[in-house]
Amino acid sequence: MRFLRTEPKKDDRAGAGSRFRGLPALFTLLILLAASLAGCGKKTGGEEILVKPAGEEHPVTVIETADAESGDSGKKTVYFVVPSEEGPSLTEIRILTEAALEEGVSMMVLNYMNDPIAEASAIEQAVSEGAAVIICDNIDETQTLRGIRSAKKKGIPVFLIGRGVDSMGMASAQILTESYTCVRKMGEEYVSGRKKGAAYVVLNTSGTENDLAEAFSSVMEGRTGFQELDSAVCDGQNAGEAYDAAWELMHAHPNADTIVCVTSVQALAAADAAADQGLSPMVMCLSGDTDEIVQSVEQGRVHAAIVKPAKKLAERAALSLKEYLETGELPDSECYYVQGEIRISGDTEEEKEP
Repeated sequence: MRFLRTEPKKDDRAGAGSRFRGLPALFTLLILLAASLAGCGKKTGGEEILVKPAGEEHPVTVIETADAESGDSGKKTVYFVVPSEEGPSLTEIRILTEAALEEGVSMMVLNYMNDPIAEASAIEQAVSEGAAVIICDNIDETQTLRGIRSAKKKGIPVFLIGRGVDSMGMASAQILTESYTCVRKMGEEYVSGRKKGAAYVVLNTSGTENDLAEAFSSVMEGRTGFQELDSAVCDGQNAGEAYDAAWELMHAHPNADTIVCVTSVQALAAADAAADQGLSPMVMCLSGDTDEIVQSVEQGRVHAAIVKPAKKLAERAALSLKEYLETGELPDSECYYVQGEIRISGDTEEEKEP
């Protein structure tokens, strides 16, 4: 497995526009529109924030507690809420723990194990335990807002990394994965690797990530031999819905050689649904928003995925954390974008983050 990187720009903070120079005008317009909607595009509205369902178990585990070597470790504690303790999340944990220790504060890491409801509960736990700052690598919009709302009431800053939320003004900062450039690069790689064309189906979401699927399909436009056979929409975080939708798509189109999915949950469900029908389409993931997707690419279960640039996200979050702890100042701009990474299975050269 290797990383497929696009050319970095000098300043990620310049926003979507400066990163996309050189792309065709129409696609650039699409990216600008999509980037404005994904992660940092809306003001908070009056939507209902779900509460933790009564009687259900959604455990949160403490995976690491690091105390500062100097100073009163009980004075301040930074809480880091993560979807797992492996792969990219482990990279983030190491970088942010080191940053906290350098500032003489404690670090508490809570693992919500890819469960959106547990994610919100972990944020609420951090609030109840008096966190000085909460950093969250989030995977869900609604449940993240549920957690952030409790922190906002207590005046506790929340930094989101990776996915973020669409609602502006809830998080103190969002360090976000920019995926749209990667989608075009992935599409071009897909085309170049299939000289005789391809017939593919798309498993889309009902959220703002659906722009990713549209961006991928736009790369196929005008390409001889490439045909989108069908598409379906389902909850990108509901494995059961994703399995059913993927199963129906491939049952209706057994000749499809590729299924393009938006989220990690969809991609893994699609791989299962295909295997259960005795099919072996290429599975592609446009927003690898869980750590499990990285392992799946390494194993060949998923052919390619756009994943979070964990090291860069964590380094940027560490800078914001240090500045806040030292000066009390929050970032001037809520949103900061870092270009994602494309991982492809089956390559002999492998590049791993330290």
